[in-house]
Parts: sequence; structure tokens; C-alpha cells
Amino acid sequence: MQDRPLDPSLKLLLDALAASPDNAPLRVHVAAALEKAGQFRAALEHFDRVEGDAAHGDEALLGATRCLLALQDVEGAFARVDRLVSRAPGHALGLLLRAKVRERRREHREARKDYERAVALDPSLSDTALWDALGKREADAEPDDDEASEPEAKVDFSTVGGLDELKERIRMRIVHPFQRPELFKAYGKRVGGGVLFYGPPGCGKTFLARATAGECGAHFMAVGLHEVLDMWIGNSERQLHAVFEEARRRAPTVLFFDEVDTLGMQRAKLVSGGMRGVITQFLSELDSFNNRNDRVLVIGATNTPWDLDSAFRRPGRFDQVLFVPPPDTPARAQILALKLRGKPVAEGLDLERLAGLTESWSGADLEHLIEYATELAIERSMKTGVVEPITMAFLDGARARIKPTTREWFSAAKNYAQYANEAGQYDDIADYMRRHRLNG
Repeated sequence: MQDRPLDPSLKLLLDALAASPDNAPLRVHVAAALEKAGQFRAALEHFDRVEGDAAHGDEALLGATRCLLALQDVEGAFARVDRLVSRAPGHALGLLLRAKVRERRREHREARKDYERAVALDPSLSDTALWDALGKREADAEPDDDEASEPEAKVDFSTVGGLDELKERIRMRIVHPFQRPELFKAYGKRVGGGVLFYGPPGCGKTFLARATAGECGAHFMAVGLHEVLDMWIGNSERQLHAVFEEARRRAPTVLFFDEVDTLGMQRAKLVSGGMRGVITQFLSELDSFNNRNDRVLVIGATNTPWDLDSAFRRPGRFDQVLFVPPPDTPARAQILALKLRGKPVAEGLDLERLAGLTESWSGADLEHLIEYATELAIERSMKTGVVEPITMAFLDGARARIKPTTREWFSAAKNYAQYANEAGQYDDIADYMRRHRLNG
């Protein structure tokens, strides 16, 4: 891979670094800018020079690992990230990156262990694409002696901050039937079925589904679109059927479809007929719950429930619908603390106050806030020549400049809650907007 030509703005940064070669924060900033510009070899040189710095060594090892992966040097990447995790075993980002490197090395069991530990430490690091790849490998892998000696980190509701009301609803509708099937069957309630999670993007629907599986003590199978859709007629239907058969074989199982509206789009909106067979197959698999899907739960997640074909909402299919709102105040405080972990911060940060000022912000919005505040601290560090900690002033400044992305979603959802809610399917949205004064 050849590096792209140097951007003029990068030359200015390099000139500043030449004038202050011992400025570690500036060197890391320059390396990150070079990496973003595709100058991986040059970025690697700068990251390597900062590895021994007490405050920025971890960040430098992460950057060096990313660059080496981009340069197809998987072994070099593993050596860097393994050094990081060896000296900081609880470094969530390091564990996640080592999981990605190990997946490239085909060390799938070790990669899964790193991934689960990373997400247990920082739930916002959930990576559906990586989990898809690792989950697909797990079914074909043979057990080894090490697996029993090193249990995987459990992801359940204890790792989900806040959202107590929603978690209690999930316990009653999903978890308790899995844990006490004989009681629910005595009342004619089957164990399994279909549940639809919907809400604004960036609010943790995927991680909540994994935590639900953990609460149930069930296997979790995340299905990526690439595992289902195929260009050849009939293959998509066969692959979708194979996914359900595997879930039945491994029951109890939570089968998770992210962006389920892609597989279940309103048929009236389809331009071609290629997807009609997939939709029909999907509906058929859901209908077979009555006799073949005992203890298999299908969870679909979508940002746009109004795009899902109405046939999926009939009894026996996705008949249970749960609104996943933006994180509440305790959850926002936890997310802010997690995103600040490993960064130089001032003492006495009032994250509870900041959480109270970011009502209806998504987890992704809060991550953006922290990144913006970090950039402000780096800019100050470049001017002063010393590492400036992230202060409340930087955090408040970032909050004043960022608008939460959920507003656009609620603006669209408001129309459905007001004008297309005859069956009450959007009552949760209307109630949330009323309680949080989002109707204006």
C-alpha cells in the first residue's frame, strides 16, 4: 500500500513539531492526522517515538497497531497491541483492537475472549460486524482445553447503565419466560417468539440485545446482512433458513437481526421483486415458532419501525415491540466516565451535572462530545507545550457546540406518533416526547 501525497495542512503540523520535538501530545496529534490522511508509514514512525511516554504511550500503541493493520503487517500489529494489553490488562480499546488483530490471524477463540472482555469493560465498544465474524466461526470451532480455564466475560443487565424501566419490561416479557418456562407454559404462554427493539440510532439496541441473551442464559447469534443476502436467486432464502436452523440447534438462543427493516421492508416500496422471496421466507421462519422455535427468541432492531412491512407485526411474529430510548441520566454519566477513561482529566469533573444537561442525547452523541472536548484540550496543549487535562470548561464548550442527532429522529417519529398511531404502536414515542418536552 502506497502512502498518499502529503496534505499542506500536515506540513504545518510537522513544522510545528520540528520546533517542539519533545511535545508528546503534539506528536500524537500529528501521527493521528497522518494516519487519517492515509500516510500510514509516516504515522507509524511518530507513534513509535511516543510509545515510551507515560501519558501517551497507550494511545501511541493503539495508533501503531492500526497503521500496521492498514499496511497488512498483521504480526507487527499483534506485537504492538499485545504489549499494550500485557501492561494494561483492563484497557478496553486495546482488547477490542487485539480481538480484531486475532481475527485476522484466525485465532477466533482468543479473539472472542478479548472482544467479550472489551465490551464488558466498555459496552459502547460493541461491534456488530466483528461479532458477526467471530460468532460465525464459533459454531464450527472445536472445544479446546483452555476454554474451560478462562471463562468469557458475561454481558447482562448489570453492564447496562440506567434504563431500569425498560430492563424490567424485558425481564417480564423475555427473561422470566426463559428462566421459568414451566410456569409460563402452565398459563399457555410459550417461551420464545419475536421482539422488535426500535428507537433513535446510537442508543445501544445491539448491546441491549446481547445483554438480554446474557440475562436469559442463552446463546447470542448476531446475523449480518452479508450472511443472508446473495446475488443469486434462491440463495438468500436458503441462507436465511440455515440461520434459523442453527439457532434452533443451539437453543436456548437469542437470534439478533440488526436493521431488520432491510430484510423486512414494506413490499409496496420494493423496486424489484428480488427481495420478495426473502421477506416471504423470513415470515415463514417466524410463523414456525408455533411448533419448532421453542426457546428461540428473535430480536429485530430498527431505527425506522414505520418502514417494516406490516405483516411482520402480526401475532406470532414481531408482536412484542419495545421502544429503546436515549440513555437516561445515570446511563449518560456512566457513558461519559467510560469515554474519558485513559485520557488526562482534571480533578473534580462534575459528570452528573453534565449528564443532566444532555437529556435525550444518544451514546454516540456523548462520544462525540468527549472527542470534541479532547480536541480542545489538544489545541491548548499545542499552545502551552504541556499536557493540558480535559476540564469542565472544555466539556461545557464542546456541549455548547454539538447538537444531539436524536432531534432529527424524534422530528420524523413525531409525525407517525400523531398521524399514524391508530393501533397505539407508537404510544411509547409519544409518551417519551411528552415527558421530555420534545413536542415543540
